[in-house]
Amino acid sequence: MGSRKNKEWIVPEVELLLVHSPKKKEDVYQLLASESSGGALGRWMQRPAEATCVLNGLAKLRCAELALQVLNVMQLASVEANVFHYSTAASACEKSGQWTRVLQLLAEMPSATIQPNVYTFGSAISCCEKACRWQEAMALLCAAAPEVNAFAFSGAISACKKGSQWHRALGLLEVMEALKVEADVICISGAISSCEKCAQWQSALYLLQSMEEASMKPNLVAQNAALSACEKAKRWQNALALLEQLPKKRLTADDVSYNATISACANSSHWQLALGLLQEMEKRITPDAVSYSGVILACERGSRWHLAFQLCDRMALMRVPMDVISCSSLMSACEQGGEWRSTLALLRKMPSITLTPNHVTFSSAISACDTGRRWQTALGLFYMMPEKQPDQFCCNAAILASEKAGQWGEAMQIFHSMSSRIVEPDFISCAAAMLAADNGCKWADFAAYCNTESFLLVNFFRSGC
Repeated sequence: MGSRKNKEWIVPEVELLLVHSPKKKEDVYQLLASESSGGALGRWMQRPAEATCVLNGLAKLRCAELALQVLNVMQLASVEANVFHYSTAASACEKSGQWTRVLQLLAEMPSATIQPNVYTFGSAISCCEKACRWQEAMALLCAAAPEVNAFAFSGAISACKKGSQWHRALGLLEVMEALKVEADVICISGAISSCEKCAQWQSALYLLQSMEEASMKPNLVAQNAALSACEKAKRWQNALALLEQLPKKRLTADDVSYNATISACANSSHWQLALGLLQEMEKRITPDAVSYSGVILACERGSRWHLAFQLCDRMALMRVPMDVISCSSLMSACEQGGEWRSTLALLRKMPSITLTPNHVTFSSAISACDTGRRWQTALGLFYMMPEKQPDQFCCNAAILASEKAGQWGEAMQIFHSMSSRIVEPDFISCAAAMLAADNGCKWADFAAYCNTESFLLVNFFRSGC
């Protein structure tokens, strides 16, 4: 309570409400009409700005329900409420994440013959943005037009970003231009971030360039968002170029900048570039698990499994804990190197470092055992997986292992179980199962498991034999 008194916006009425914590508006009424509050309701009739101070204090404390009750009590006591009172109550709802309440408040304003202003709409739009309600944010923006500012637009753009509505975010920038509302760095950065989420790298780069042409200095958020858009679209050259441009723009690359560029190189199997970026990063900032995971993935895709193991040792030396992604990438690298024992060791180690194996780690282990001719172990791993986890890749690897182990019955059972796991058999599934059936001379059994399309495949394969 002492810390609250040091804040000038904690007026006596707010302190009184916080102490008593009234649950009903009748209780709020009694408190604000009592001598304890100095007859606040009576004073507010002459000085309504004092009520705004109370509502503002409740808003800063995220006491939305209390703020709304105070607004209701003002109406009961015939204290004239104005747009500032409603806007402050809307701000309380926004800070508390009460998006349904703020919409309800807006709906009540016309009946009180009060028109929402740009601040009321701004708070409501921001509240919907935080709740990922992009449709409501867009509707509010339309209702606010043409009296709308950059703050309201930035909230709507951010809501579109969270809803993966990148084209609507770009459309809002065009609307701003038509209404002669100047887009600021926050608006354009938000639009770039919306492009990043949907891998729209060309639009992201265009917006970044437009900021520079307008003599608007892009911030690191905008730069990183454009960089991440290139990473998601596998445009490693563009990602590298953006990273190299940061010093020229007087911006310092952070872990997001480096991690996105490393990931872009990893996705394109450029392990040398990814490794070089990690070494550069280590000279400037501390790499995290995401950084190392990206380079390990690059080494795995570049068939450099020995290097992947060295990076794992490097993580331990730097006291960077491994995550599921780095474990999965390392296991996949082991699989390519025929190191099935190392793969199993990693799988066993995961629980001890508080990591839960997922379908990717199990897939890598099953494939490694299959490659290492440890088919029984591969099958054992498949049956160790949780019922809902095996995906198409896991099932295919297990069917192939069963076939190689000469256990056509196991292969048929796994093939048949794919439908119950809601996993669609593909060409590899069918081919592996048919090979097992052929080796076991059990074509009729296989056909019994098949749907019409698979049965046609059976006939096709048999006719080619």
